[in-house]
Order: sequence, then C-alpha cells, then structure tokens
Amino acid sequence: MGNELVSVSADGPVTPRDREPIHSSLWDPRTLPDEVWQQVGVDPTTLATTIGGLEGVFKGFKRCGGRSNPGNFALDVWSQMYTLEDFRRKHAGVEFVPISIAGREGMRFRPITDRQGDQCDLLFPAEQGSLSVTVLRLDHHSSSSPFERAAEAAAVIVPLLPR
Repeated sequence: MGNELVSVSADGPVTPRDREPIHSSLWDPRTLPDEVWQQVGVDPTTLATTIGGLEGVFKGFKRCGGRSNPGNFALDVWSQMYTLEDFRRKHAGVEFVPISIAGREGMRFRPITDRQGDQCDLLFPAEQGSLSVTVLRLDHHSSSSPFERAAEAAAVIVPLLPR
C-alpha cells in the first residue's frame, strides 16, 4: 500500500481495479469558472490539472489549481473518492481541526511533511468521498497565513462544490 490511501466500504477495501469507474465519476474542479479563480486571487492562466506535468498521476483524485499573481501562493481544489476518515487514517498523528465555512462542516489539517507551516488543507465530506481546498505559501515573506488564504478562498468555492 505504501503512501496510497485505501478506502473501505461495507463490502471491504476498494481495490485499484475498483477505482477506475469511481475516478471517472468524480466531480471535476476544472468546471469552476475563471471568474471564481480570479475572485480567490488565482491567475486563471496558471491553472493546471496535471501534477508534475503528468495527467492521471493519482487515481481516485481530480485536481485543478494555479498560482496567485504575484506568485506568493498556490491554490488547488481537489475532488477525491476518499472520505475524511480515510484521510485521518492516512495522516495518523496529524491534528484535524473541525471547521465550518460557508455553512459546510469540514476539517482543517496540515500534512506532516509541511514542517514550516506553509500549507493548509481544508477537507469537506461529499457523497463521492471528499473535496479539498489546499493552499501552499510560495513566498515566506507573505503576510497572510496559508489558513487565512485557504479560508478566504473556501468561502467563495465551497458553495459551488457538490454535496
């Protein structure tokens, strides 16, 4: 299993073979209009769905994200088949803090790999699994924290996310 998240259903674990139909049915963050990205401070010309230039790197996930102008932070919106409980298991030892943004309950966490406090992940439950708004601070001199940026962006994006 390694670093892979494993989702467990009533019928047992979801295997890689089971993921393909789930992956294709995930809500696609690319459907967010450019105006929304601009409203949250992301330059739409920087939007990408790939990771490291590769498409489909992570099965069970869909991503769209870009950078601010000036490039002091990156913001991604993720759609995934994995539940909040799957993330809690995967990120054991990480503090998950309950949040409520735009009337939707969720969790905030900082990945264990983020040793300098440059990343904030906001995770919201969804019928398909979960949805995330993730901010990575690119400029250490930026006056706003990753959580502030993520919360501001999520206030705009969360009402547009599927339940």
